[in-house]
Amino acid sequence: MELLAQWFAALVKTIPAFLLNPFTYVGIVLVILSWRKQQGMERKLFGTRLHRPEDVLPRQLGSGLIAGACLSIILLLSGVVLSPAAFLLLWVIALLLSLMGIRFLSFAYAGGLLALANLITGHISLPEHPWLAWLWTSLHSIHLPSLYLFLALLYLTQAVLLWLGKTEHMTPVWLQGKRGKTVGGYLWQPIWIVPIVAVSPGGEPLLPYWSTLGQVTSVDPLYQSWPLVAPASELTYGLILLPAAITFSARITSSSPQDYLRFSARWLLGYALILLVMGWVAISWSWVSVLALLLTVLGYETLYWVLRYREEKGRPSYMHPPEGIKIMAVIPNTPAAKMGLKPGEVVVKVNGQPIHQSEQLYEALSKNKAFCKLEVINAEGESKFPQCSLYADDHHQLGLILAPDHQGASWRNTVLMD
Repeated sequence: MELLAQWFAALVKTIPAFLLNPFTYVGIVLVILSWRKQQGMERKLFGTRLHRPEDVLPRQLGSGLIAGACLSIILLLSGVVLSPAAFLLLWVIALLLSLMGIRFLSFAYAGGLLALANLITGHISLPEHPWLAWLWTSLHSIHLPSLYLFLALLYLTQAVLLWLGKTEHMTPVWLQGKRGKTVGGYLWQPIWIVPIVAVSPGGEPLLPYWSTLGQVTSVDPLYQSWPLVAPASELTYGLILLPAAITFSARITSSSPQDYLRFSARWLLGYALILLVMGWVAISWSWVSVLALLLTVLGYETLYWVLRYREEKGRPSYMHPPEGIKIMAVIPNTPAAKMGLKPGEVVVKVNGQPIHQSEQLYEALSKNKAFCKLEVINAEGESKFPQCSLYADDHHQLGLILAPDHQGASWRNTVLMD
């Protein structure tokens, strides 16, 4: 009980640093900006928002908290040691890389560059300038096996988040495909802020150059050989609570959203497990750190290009079939939502009239403005016949977001270019 009380007190002391850490709020701002970008895209393409903040943001923030709690338990039990300075440098590098695109806001790329900088510091002398000296010391003190194990566990967490991802939160878009033909697709760029409790060398500042927050409070070991992965020179250890960011960028035109996320999750799982093994082996054989550095960056970047190749070479899935019109999304609180229509289903008849283009949907609805009956083919190829009453203020297309056709593309003139 005394050990638990000591650990709890040390954890409580990390909360002020977490709340005053600028990167905590940088992460929150990034989540908000990402959400606003998605809302703006939906309004531009379809004249309305398809997702409400109260439906998406709580789940996204909640899944980040749960993921952080699970990851923290693993980090604390194993005793993977990371300094606050390492977290700071990971964030700085990731933010700088994000200037090239949101997909580069990833600790995989930042971790690879951080590991490279650590290896370089072993071949240069300590600078005289105070800030450069702090940077050199911080880089040189990073324990590479701990860094690789942390990154591996972080992307194991991302694999789980993708596997459990909600495909209905993706934004349907129109894209210019092969030969200039307009095709439908989905975009998704979630950002999860993951609060992480990790082990840090005791006595270090909770935030570099911010001594008013105090230092990492030392704690007694959980068990005799704890921590399992730590620099040999450290004698005392404490706890830190710091934010991490997990991002993903999906552009889907051929696969189903669920298959796309499952493929990505399996890739990240294999990538994380290999990096986990290499990080553990690097404890005994330091030369493995170079191979792990390459895997850190190339493994994640290769996933991006493999996914892109699969989508570009695959047959576009989000186009109207010969018979009917394909649904890409359903606007909440509309007749289509009340009838239980779902993305991927095909409307083949409206009020008994066969439908081949989105323009014909409006014509068929105009024949009976008080009631509609549909014939719909679901994802299993089975027919269903939903129906409902219509009112004057209902959406003119029942609240359906349809795959593009020539009429829809020219009418909106908002096709996203590749």
